Amino acid sequence: MTKTSEASLRLLGGVAEILEELAGEVECLGENLCADPDVIGRHFDKLQGIDLIAQTARQLGMLVGSDNPTAALGDVRLEALRHRLHDIVAPSSSGDMVSFDA
Repeated sequence: MTKTSEASLRLLGGVAEILEELAGEVECLGENLCADPDVIGRHFDKLQGIDLIAQTARQLGMLVGSDNPTAALGDVRLEALRHRLHDIVAPSSSGDMVSFDA
């Protein structure tokens, strides 16, 4: 493995850690906001958006931290994100998902 690819792997690992930290911070923010019933009543849809941001950051972290991100696409639990990323890797006019193996 070249020094460049080793550095790239370390960088992607660091990005994965940062995304996981970000997801935790966003979740904590959402939990704090949800502690106030008035906030929940007035901003429920926005609180769901905060949760989606945290889930997306966590899933992207899992993906970039994977040894084989393309193969890990199938492990992405958020369907809309999985389809969006799949379309980036293998655009298809049929809309069918293509299986990526390790």
